[in-house]
Amino acid sequence: MSQSDAKEVFIFCDSCKQNVRLKLPAEILDKRVGGLLSVVSVHGTPPHAVVAYIDEQFRVRGIEYPQAALPEEPQVIQEVSEGAVKDLEPHLELGLTGLINSLAEKPKDGVKVLAALMVRAITKRPVFLVHDDPSEGEIALRAVQGLLSDQLLFVTVVNHTQVRGRNLESACVYDLQAKRFMSEGPKVDSKYFEQTIGSLVGQENAYSRLRNELSKIFYSYDRAKQILAQATATVMDTHLASEASIDLMLIPLLLEMAESEGLKLKPKVQQDGLGRAIRSI
Repeated sequence: MSQSDAKEVFIFCDSCKQNVRLKLPAEILDKRVGGLLSVVSVHGTPPHAVVAYIDEQFRVRGIEYPQAALPEEPQVIQEVSEGAVKDLEPHLELGLTGLINSLAEKPKDGVKVLAALMVRAITKRPVFLVHDDPSEGEIALRAVQGLLSDQLLFVTVVNHTQVRGRNLESACVYDLQAKRFMSEGPKVDSKYFEQTIGSLVGQENAYSRLRNELSKIFYSYDRAKQILAQATATVMDTHLASEASIDLMLIPLLLEMAESEGLKLKPKVQQDGLGRAIRSI
C-alpha cells in the first residue's frame, strides 16, 4: 500500500464545537485485520481529547469524550473489537427509528421528510412542526432539536390555528398529524441527507451518529461561507475543503445549500484539477 492510500476522516467535537481531522496512515490501514480503529485525538485550547471508532468503510461508529489523563501524542490509533463501542444513544422518547416512523407511514418516506427538515434548518429556513396536541408535538420537537445542535432557533412547534391564513411560502411547514408538508419552502437538494439517514437506520448508535454527521455539516457550511465572504480572489475547492474541515466531495453540496440561501458563492470556487489528480493517484 502506498502513502497515497492514507485516509482522512472528519468528526465533530462537542467539546470545542469544531470539526476535527483524523489522519489514518497507510501503514496502519495496511496492517489492520478487521474490527474497528480507535482513534484518540488530542486538540484544542485547553487541550482535550475525543475518541472515534472507525470501521473498515471509514464510517464513524461512535464517539466518546474520555476524562482520563491525556496521552502525550496528538493522535493515538489502535485496533479494537466491535464490542468496544458503548451504547451512546441519548435518552429520548424517540430514537432515530421512532422519529422517522412518526413523520410518515412508510420508513422511506419518513427518511425523506427528516432529510428535508434537516437541510432547511441548516440553511436557516424556519421550520414549523404542526400538531394540535402540545405534548405530542414537543416529543417530536425534542427529537428533531437533539439532532440539530446549534440550529434550535429555526424549529418550532405550532398548532393548526397558528398557521391558518399565514403566508408560508418561505417556510418549511410539516403537519405531524396528517404526515404531509403544508409548505416545503424554497427547493433544496436533500439527497445527501436522505442517503446519510437511510444508511444509519437500524444501526447501533444511529441517533448520535447522525447528530455528529449533521453537526459536522453545520460547522463546515458556516465556515465555508465565512471563508468565501472574506475571499478577494477565487478559492480552490481543495483549499476550501481543508480550511472548512470537510471532505472534498461535500463542497458542491455546501455551495448548493448557499445558493438556496441566495448566496452566489459558486463563482468564487475553482476546481483544483491538479489537487484532485494527486488525491486520486
